[in-house]
Amino acid sequence: GCPFNCKFCVAWKMNRRRYRVRSVKNVVEELEYLVHRFKARFLSFVDDLFTINRKRVKALCRAIREHRLNLVWGCETRVDMVDRETLMEMRKAGCYWIYFGFESASQTILNSMRKNIQVEQIKRAFKLCREVGVNTIASVMLFWPGETRETIKQTLNLLKEVEADAAHFSIATPFIGSDFYEEVKERLKVKDWEHYNLINPVYEAPGFTMEEMRKQWAKAYLSFYLRPSYLVKQTLKGNREVVRTVIYALTKYLKAKVSKLTFSLRRGF
Repeated sequence: GCPFNCKFCVAWKMNRRRYRVRSVKNVVEELEYLVHRFKARFLSFVDDLFTINRKRVKALCRAIREHRLNLVWGCETRVDMVDRETLMEMRKAGCYWIYFGFESASQTILNSMRKNIQVEQIKRAFKLCREVGVNTIASVMLFWPGETRETIKQTLNLLKEVEADAAHFSIATPFIGSDFYEEVKERLKVKDWEHYNLINPVYEAPGFTMEEMRKQWAKAYLSFYLRPSYLVKQTLKGNREVVRTVIYALTKYLKAKVSKLTFSLRRGF
């Protein structure tokens, strides 16, 4: 669950902004089962906000260590919900990466999304992770209303400034049920739900054609990942994910190309 109310999200409407968790004991028992039964070594916690209760997170991390589970894991959270002490406990318990809702370097856009974070909090969270030794993945949303070529450039520059270890770029998608959908539903260009997948534009963002949106999205991936300095730095860090992330970026790029071709062919018929 999630107690926040971001415009692009429907989770908070589905769970009525309630956050519910399992006990530390219950979670550790499942982790032990996964380790002993399936020899699990890597896993992801997919809670909407893993660190919303930092006292619980620290208790869970201590339990993971006490039970000697030797897991490598990651989680998802917000940039305003991490601190040095919690990150250190997480790192000692095997936390390898954190997936952050980065979204944009534009404070105006963040405010419009109702994200309720500040750009300085983004910088602080990534700095803390870098100092503690936890890898960072930035979730970026492009083409929110108000996006410009300049704000896209600012976002890419901030990603490089905070030294994000990976970035996932999505195209702002108005999923039905979200407040974002209600705002732009009259401007939707695509009604086929199959294309509501975060990599195909379904509405025309002000100032961009849909073709320009596709090109800028692909350009963002290539700009971030295909940097010699990035590849060298990740290699020197001993980051085994570097090859995977580059392959992922190229795969997303090629997938978008194929999707565009398929969509064009369908329209032709």
